[in-house]
Amino acid sequence: MRPPALQIIYFGTTMEK
Repeated sequence: MRPPALQIIYFGTTMEK
């Protein structure tokens, strides 16, 4: 059970770039 926080942060960074 891992928190999807990492995925959300990663996605946000990828979209911002």
